[in-house]
Amino acid sequence: MFSRLPRGHDRREQSNHCRGASLKFQSLDRLIIHQFDAATPSPGGIDTCIRGLIRSAPPGLSIGVVGVAVDGGEKRVGKWERHAIDSTEFEFLPVASLDPGDQGRRLPHSGLVAAGLLRHRRKIGRVGAVQAHRADLGLVAQVAFRNARHVYSIHTQAGGLNRGSTDSFWVRAASIHEWIEKRVVAGADRTVVFNENYASELARSGAEARFLPTWFDSRRYFVETRSPASSSVDMVWVGRLEEPKDPALALDAGLALARRSPETAYTLTIVGSGTLLALLKDRLARNHTPHNLRIRMAGRQRPEEAARIVRAASVLLMTSFPGYEGFPRVLVEGLACGLPAAVTFGSDTGGLVQEGVTGSVAVGRSPDALADAVARAVVLDDRKSVASAVSHLSEDAIVGEFFEYTS
Repeated sequence: MFSRLPRGHDRREQSNHCRGASLKFQSLDRLIIHQFDAATPSPGGIDTCIRGLIRSAPPGLSIGVVGVAVDGGEKRVGKWERHAIDSTEFEFLPVASLDPGDQGRRLPHSGLVAAGLLRHRRKIGRVGAVQAHRADLGLVAQVAFRNARHVYSIHTQAGGLNRGSTDSFWVRAASIHEWIEKRVVAGADRTVVFNENYASELARSGAEARFLPTWFDSRRYFVETRSPASSSVDMVWVGRLEEPKDPALALDAGLALARRSPETAYTLTIVGSGTLLALLKDRLARNHTPHNLRIRMAGRQRPEEAARIVRAASVLLMTSFPGYEGFPRVLVEGLACGLPAAVTFGSDTGGLVQEGVTGSVAVGRSPDALADAVARAVVLDDRKSVASAVSHLSEDAIVGEFFEYTS
């Protein structure tokens, strides 16, 4: 795929994590810029989105990613690496040492990535198109790569990063972020919005913007038959343990459900990491856990293990606050496994949960309201019927549309 290595160079020497400080690619078809580590998956939909785009990219498209180093620290920064996702190879340049999953940061991760990009800009040759998944990095990219085409991807609702229950630094400077986003959208050749309402709003303003839904990887998320011997209600919650996702509500709902139905066995598995982990553990310590409820804090998992946990569950919980989610990937993935979903109002921005068909929407944000929704959802045991609601959202189909529109 890549013709930029010197003639006679042994490609095995440029395998995963192989570095070359002086290596500079003469050209790349597409450069993605984000706080992303090719070697270490990070919690969150954008990381999964980028991996899916690379994995299912059109054959022959040369891709590079400017990102961060989670493991290896400064030893990796500024040195090109070669990685592969399944059979798709790509080049990777870490420009900052940080963990995107650590939301207890003192400095914004995107600021460190932007500074690193400018510092190592000379190591990147000609680029056909530059793709950003954050407004601030999109602005820096448009300055640093003036002769490239620009693709901007928006993953939240309008103002989702700078209002209400958000963990973004931009909540402190909302008007500045709004100005940056308008500037980036205006300067982009193509804008992909993973929220239908926001895409329509931008299109009405004259922007070159298009809505696309998020997708699921059918190699990991599929209907798996549950053992007939399993009589427990196995709940699963997946996401970053941060305020906009409200994992504490899922925990409290699990406790409420078990207390009201002591004759039923329940499990609740919470997959993810974040700054609210200590709060959740403290809440568990202060609340007596009913004998019929087993709670597992699974922590940060690699994508394949997270998918296995979801496939084995019987119902998915989603508790995000309204106004934040773009088109929640975890919901698409859960439904693809045939799991009915119990969701809070405003978290299902794609309208995927149909009452009594694919799940249930809680009436209010109380633990009892969500517990009621779980009780209504869990009886929907026709997994194939639930999965059919998102069968059109496979990775192959949506990623193909993404590249067709942005190329």
